[in-house]
Amino acid sequence: MLKKLLSLLMCLALLTGVSGVWAEGASGTFTGEAEGFKAGEMVTVTVTLVDGVITEVTAQAPEDTPEIAGPALEE
Repeated sequence: MLKKLLSLLMCLALLTGVSGVWAEGASGTFTGEAEGFKAGEMVTVTVTLVDGVITEVTAQAPEDTPEIAGPALEE
């Protein structure tokens, strides 16, 4: 029981700390990059915000196998 309570309190503390990160009405284009399935293959995701609303999301993995990554990138 104590472990569950401690876990809940830790989750709430994390959520409280992250809540100030998103500014209301934020606008801009934000890009993130991470390594794909194979070493050295990068996946790039770009998110566009207009007044705090996501208007566009694109994902690119030009070095990945189209038959494998293609369906995931299209969604």
